[in-house]
Amino acid sequence: MKKQIIKGTGLKVSRICLGAGNFGDTIDRRQAFELLDRFRDLGGNFIDTANAYCRWIPGMGNSSEQYIGAWLKERNAFSEMVVATKGGHYDFTAPEVMRVNKEAVGRDLEESLRTLGRDHIDLYWLHRDDPSVDIGEILGFMEEFAVQGKIRYYGASNFTGKRLEEAADYAALHGIRGFCGVSNQWSAASVNPGKT
Repeated sequence: MKKQIIKGTGLKVSRICLGAGNFGDTIDRRQAFELLDRFRDLGGNFIDTANAYCRWIPGMGNSSEQYIGAWLKERNAFSEMVVATKGGHYDFTAPEVMRVNKEAVGRDLEESLRTLGRDHIDLYWLHRDDPSVDIGEILGFMEEFAVQGKIRYYGASNFTGKRLEEAADYAALHGIRGFCGVSNQWSAASVNPGKT
């Protein structure tokens, strides 16, 4: 499988990233291990998950990260794989409460580190934006996590174009890396609602 460097990072990843959103939902642990084994055997090394994945199922918690962490440990694959995960998603029991702040994202990050069995996350996405929070504040705490060595690089998921421009301008003005990528919801399988 072809690999490439994610621009602006030192991450060399397979061009296909294995999304693990259903690990614990429609895919059980055994199936997840089989998929991860096959993906690695084919040359894949890039896995995407989130602290919120499967929390919509009562009692499942962050099962996607749990399965991946168990697989990484059992296969001793920590150095082979590039793991991306996400934090800052709203709580499924209170979707109206925004969680894009240093404390909430920090809690998600710490739980992800423990669950995945890693001392750092290769690529950490902010799962949601909170437009009421100044972009400088958001980039500030993400930079803190990077300086602390808890994340190598960070990106934005589900941010608007306007907010991404604000983030890029702020990063350039303050001499920080800022977001290295964008992972917004998009599908080649179906037309996005409201788009023609």
